[in-house]
Amino acid sequence: MGSVSINKLEASHRQLVQAIKCFFNSEDVVAIHTLAAAARQILHDICVASGIKRDLEDSEEFVALDRESQKKFLRGIKELQNFLKHADKDPEGELEFNSELTELFIYDACQLYRNINGKLFKEGMVFQLWMFKKYPEKFGGTEGVKKAVPDIDVAPHPDKLYEYVKLLKIER
Repeated sequence: MGSVSINKLEASHRQLVQAIKCFFNSEDVVAIHTLAAAARQILHDICVASGIKRDLEDSEEFVALDRESQKKFLRGIKELQNFLKHADKDPEGELEFNSELTELFIYDACQLYRNINGKLFKEGMVFQLWMFKKYPEKFGGTEGVKKAVPDIDVAPHPDKLYEYVKLLKIER
């Protein structure tokens, strides 16, 4: 394969694209989470270093939490991420895995990428469309989603992942 020169933004982009493709192809959720968490961490770090808004940690809801609640929330995010990367402290460890957290990581990583780059790549747009369709209540309800995506009604049902795979294959 040889060597390749890559910057952090490109590395996170590649990880995120693969995580999204694997997600819509119903591949291994642990591998998907590992890719998404790695991409999210890079993008988060770029935002912090550059003073760019982070939709999750800079949100009014998060900022309104007391310091201890903020720490607990962030520890919860890191716990699974670290469990999937390290075994030095708990080589026999086990953890309950909630795949909905993976969806949040992918969504948040897409938002971070957009905040850094000013635009989102095709796979990220398809994933966000799926999130809007699956969880409209998290995005201002049906009316809030329709404001963001006027044609949301023609999007495939969120249970039909294969329809989203087709969207990934459309050339822009």
